Amino acid sequence: MARVFKKRPLNGPKTYKAWKEWQEGDYVVGKFVATSIDKFKKTNWHLELIEYKFKDGTKLPENKVLGLNSTALLDKVMEGVTIGEVLQIDYDGTETLTSGPYEGNESHSMIISILEEEELDTDGL
Repeated sequence: MARVFKKRPLNGPKTYKAWKEWQEGDYVVGKFVATSIDKFKKTNWHLELIEYKFKDGTKLPENKVLGLNSTALLDKVMEGVTIGEVLQIDYDGTETLTSGPYEGNESHSMIISILEEEELDTDGL
């Protein structure tokens, strides 16, 4: 009997979509697989893509890891996320900061959720 393997890369070439190109309602679902540091010494977050939808029709290459650039909100939330967890990131547009050192600047807003698989109770079916 022949053995068949499915290849699932955990590193290698990444793809990016700059936050300024995201629109309200865009989303990605992916497994958190790694981080890296960019040329600005900021953390980038890498998701193995499971599902995504961009209103502008952007199609990402298959079997690629999506690199997400650092944002204050993303960095803060990701401190509590473990490699291997599945996330959904729903882009919620931008908002103007009303306090702090960056007051008056635009900030990217998003809802970040950890997705956990649930077992269905099929005993009663």
